[in-house]
Order: sequence, then structure tokens, then C-alpha cells
Amino acid sequence: MSESFGYEEVCRRSHEFLRRGCSYTPNAVEWAGDMLVFREFVTKQSEVNDMRGGESAVEYHFSAVGDGCGDITVSLPYTVEETGVRNGDDSTFEYLIPKSEDGESEDDWAVGMYQSLSDCGDLMDGGDALQLRDIKQTAVSMCGTLSFDTGATPAQCHYLDNRKSYQEDPDRGLFIAARTLPVGAWAVRYALATDDLSEGLIMSDDVTQAFTAALSALGMTHEDVFEFGMI
Repeated sequence: MSESFGYEEVCRRSHEFLRRGCSYTPNAVEWAGDMLVFREFVTKQSEVNDMRGGESAVEYHFSAVGDGCGDITVSLPYTVEETGVRNGDDSTFEYLIPKSEDGESEDDWAVGMYQSLSDCGDLMDGGDALQLRDIKQTAVSMCGTLSFDTGATPAQCHYLDNRKSYQEDPDRGLFIAARTLPVGAWAVRYALATDDLSEGLIMSDDVTQAFTAALSALGMTHEDVFEFGMI
């Protein structure tokens, strides 16, 4: 219609499409009190970033056509906008495994993957993807404040809680032990029944050094300890 009647035509477009995904999923989970033991992780990440056009006003400027006439600008009461997602101001999250700024040196991400084909066979929706398997095992507290990395060795965790039993016991408390790297070493934490753990289990005392000293006094090492129990 604009061309038929010789109208001036202005068209502006801003296309913004950013989709990110990140998952960190264990293949098996075991439960020990307020501790979770995870075995073998799969990390999946993806990003499709398609930004076209940009912010612009929908307007047309008419220059003066003669004496006594000034310039005039005709515009719509809105502009084509762009958001902070273009420059990272509206970031979504940080990837567990970031991409290299130099795509040619990227070893983990598969760069330039395509999600679909159009009806004409043209590649569309270019993006980057990552999938990694990790044989690492770890014990993590439900509150998220404690984490014990056991590497590729079988994860082992003990959660012994007698804070609400045996009132006459002067040592009522919470005892947590996890086998960590290096192989055969134990991390040991303890909290009295009166200790405030409202900020997480990280507020418990790290008694690994005292535990090691007690073992040494008995002529033992961490490798001599197989299990922890409570009577």
C-alpha cells in the first residue's frame, strides 16, 4: 500500500532470543541423615543466543520544502526496544563450565550445534551445547553448607545424632564423618546438642585433627577405621 500510493515507509525490528540451560544430575543418590551421597554426575549445558536489530525509534524526518517551512519529524508513540540481555546486564546464571572466549580453543563445549532443520533443509537455531560425565562421588549436606569430595573412590558418610536422647550423657551431640581424598582419610565434625546450627551444618566443629591425634595415641591411622557407630 505504501509503495502504491508513494507513502514514506519506516520499519524497525528488534529480535531477542536467549535460552540457557544447565543441569548437574547424579546417576545415584543415597541418604544418610541430613547428608546426601551422590555418585557419578552428568553435566549438561546449552545456550542459544540470537540477537538481531536493536533499539530504534519508528519515525520519519521530513526536511523543509521551502521558505517559512521548518523540518518536521513524524513518529509513533513508542520505540522498538532492546533489553539488557544483549550485553549481559540481565544475566541468567553462571555456567558450571564456562565457554572459552576463543571458540577455536574450546575443548568442552560443542560450538555451533544446530537444533533443527527447516522444511527446505536450511540449518536454523545455531547454539552451543555441552555434556560431560564425571565419575566423582561426593557427600553434600541438605543445607548445602557441607561438601565432602571423595573422588573416584566409593563415597562413605556417617551421620550419628544423639542430641535428643540420653539426657544424662554430657557429650550429647551430632557426629558427622565422611571418607574423603586422599584415599583412606576421614573428615570428622561434631556439634554439641546446645550448638546453634540454624545457619547450616558448617557451624559444627571440625574435629578431624583431634580425631587423628586420638588415633595416633592408639597406634592407628585413618585407614584402620572402616565404620562409625553409636551405642
